[in-house]
Amino acid sequence: MQLSFARLLSCGMVALVVGTLLSTAGATSHAFAQEPGIVNSKYDRTHNLVVNSSDVSDLLSNWLMGSQSDQCTLLSPDDDLNGDGCLDVADIQQLAANTGTVTTLHAPFLHVAPNATAATATFTVNTNRAGKPDSSDIKDTNPGDGSCRTSNGDCTLQAAVQEANVRAGPERIVFSNSLCAGSVVIQPGTNTENWLQIDDARLTEGVTIDGYANGCGSPNTDSKGSNAVIRVELSGAVEPDAAQSKDGVNGIEIKTANNVIKGIALYSWDRQIEMTNAPATHNHIEGNIIGSNASLSLGQVKGPTNHREGVRIEFGGSHNIIGCGTYNGDTYAPCTTKSQINAARNIISGNGNDGIHLEGTSVVDNHIVGNLIGVKGDGETRLSNQADAVDFENGVQNNWLGGETAGERNVISGNGSEGIEISHTTTTQYNKVAGNYFGLNASGNRAIRNCGNGISVEDTPNYNAIYNNVIAGNYGSGVRIYRRSTHNDIYGNKIGLGANNANIPNGQSDSTCEQADYGKNGVLITGGGQYTNIHDNIIANHAEHGVNVSVNTIEEGDIQLYGDALETDFNTISHNSIYNNALQGIRLKTATNSKTKVTYTGNQGLNAPQLESANTSLVFGRACTNCKIEVFIADANGQGKTFVGSATVGVGNTFAVPVSNVNVGQSLTSTATDAQGNTSEFSAPIVVANANVGATATAVAATPIAQMTSTAAVQATNTAQAQTATAIAIATQPSLGGTATAIAVTQTAAAAPPGTCTGAHCISLPLVQR
Repeated sequence: MQLSFARLLSCGMVALVVGTLLSTAGATSHAFAQEPGIVNSKYDRTHNLVVNSSDVSDLLSNWLMGSQSDQCTLLSPDDDLNGDGCLDVADIQQLAANTGTVTTLHAPFLHVAPNATAATATFTVNTNRAGKPDSSDIKDTNPGDGSCRTSNGDCTLQAAVQEANVRAGPERIVFSNSLCAGSVVIQPGTNTENWLQIDDARLTEGVTIDGYANGCGSPNTDSKGSNAVIRVELSGAVEPDAAQSKDGVNGIEIKTANNVIKGIALYSWDRQIEMTNAPATHNHIEGNIIGSNASLSLGQVKGPTNHREGVRIEFGGSHNIIGCGTYNGDTYAPCTTKSQINAARNIISGNGNDGIHLEGTSVVDNHIVGNLIGVKGDGETRLSNQADAVDFENGVQNNWLGGETAGERNVISGNGSEGIEISHTTTTQYNKVAGNYFGLNASGNRAIRNCGNGISVEDTPNYNAIYNNVIAGNYGSGVRIYRRSTHNDIYGNKIGLGANNANIPNGQSDSTCEQADYGKNGVLITGGGQYTNIHDNIIANHAEHGVNVSVNTIEEGDIQLYGDALETDFNTISHNSIYNNALQGIRLKTATNSKTKVTYTGNQGLNAPQLESANTSLVFGRACTNCKIEVFIADANGQGKTFVGSATVGVGNTFAVPVSNVNVGQSLTSTATDAQGNTSEFSAPIVVANANVGATATAVAATPIAQMTSTAAVQATNTAQAQTATAIAIATQPSLGGTATAIAVTQTAAAAPPGTCTGAHCISLPLVQR
């Protein structure tokens, strides 16, 4: 069959091509420091007088966009470098072959030593004139001379960036107070790509665009939301009809390192900010509005896949920070000063597709921290990104959404689809989602639904960690593990309740959301999701299940790749607090393959333990040999709310689990987890009898009850272990709604040692050889 471009991406083919070409370009990108040759200017796509990997990544980006429909598509005639009427790999290879050359002999540019440093220069933009990058009234007249000046004598934003790209040393671009006395909108006079590209020819010196300087607004001081005043707007809405920019026309493109963008509102671009290219590292995006205007009164209509995004990082962009943080080399540290954390908070809302999108191999160690994503500055009002709030896909690794300090928390709510999607290929791994609010306001106490799942891990990613988040109020399930996603870790989260422990279930209807069926579960594992580790979470209040391990028949188009009725096995559910879910706390769903007629059950249908008696120290029952038994105080629905003890089943399929903090009359339930990691549903509950197991009892056949490999179990069993018992008096749960009947028990035991309990309330256990 013909493979779609999306399928090629999922197979990693495109990633291989991209990585090879960028590696080739990167190897020669510093050659301009030597005496260079002169090359046709058509290769200098970023207009910085040098052909380097940034130019290659720019053409690659257009190729990816045009290739999505499996057609030969030109976004611009300038893309067809070899003149065959098509943008394809041959054009990109031709461009890569010319890296390391320059387009103009320009003395200030050519004679700067490779390792030289220069003082920071400040360029002050004093006009909102904008247009095509080669227009004489907006471009710099003499790039590299240290002065921002157009043919009209003005300093435009484009001229300032162009000068910064060529001049040796770091630069700072600010806006004159007279320009931003009220607010200023800078927008192109024509719909053209390469409108504003930060592409320092020396790759690492960096430029700062500061929209707050000179009194042009003020940074945020609110600890939860954002009260930032922004007066500089970059709009892609092309005059005179204020139409959305065309595909491929981005707001700010960053292709080098150590750049800072702050105090700007960007909207109506194809991508508001794009960081692309391997040298695009250690950049900071802070204190901006990304996707809407300064008054937050604008939202884009939904755009096609990969377009109308807020921030995109691709083709090797790494160690970038969206929010507040620092890098010392490649070592990240979060901000600890509240004023810095507040000032750096971005509002990433109102985009026509994803709010933030990371894609491709070598996109690593980026941090997204402390932002509002999908809501306005009050943290209470929806301003949707029309697709996912955040998307990590196609091989990104070791990226962070949130962090382990309170200042790194993102509020991710009100978006058109998932709060975050982690997806596509087994090399999408080791990413962290930590400490965020999904589906809630900035206070964490009211629902502002994401119209998909809070978190979705889908299409084979593995070894990603989701922890310490509050996930509540989303339209779909709190967390979904889907389509052969394996070895992902979910722990320490609150799922189905707010930060203040209020009941805020996931899976609630919302008229603003498309009526797709995402389930109404705390955690949904389906479509072959395997080896998930779900532990130490609170999962409560859902209209369906707490954890649903589901075998399902997935979409027809995916059957050839994934199969039908995929086995969803080896998922471990341990040490959680699961309660008040309307159906089951843990459910193992059964389904039949529509073609083979083979029936499967989630987690291989592992049977729940059978509890037979319980007192305040021990719980007895039967389960699979070598399985780990966890015992919980049950809620009114028989779900395991409070963990009280665990041990491993010994010989004979029987167990005695030591428990603590258990009172007479409480109801207990349990789970079993086998050596392969499958966890069962909750067992039928049992009521705790008095501490010494009273006369209300039932006789159980004389099957030996093996002690656990636990010192606590031995200590807790303060009975005549030397006895040889033929029957044991144990307590069982009274029938629901009924009264337990006292049953006479005949017990024959060997003589007990002196001082051993021999009364009617004692439990006799066989001696087990250690």
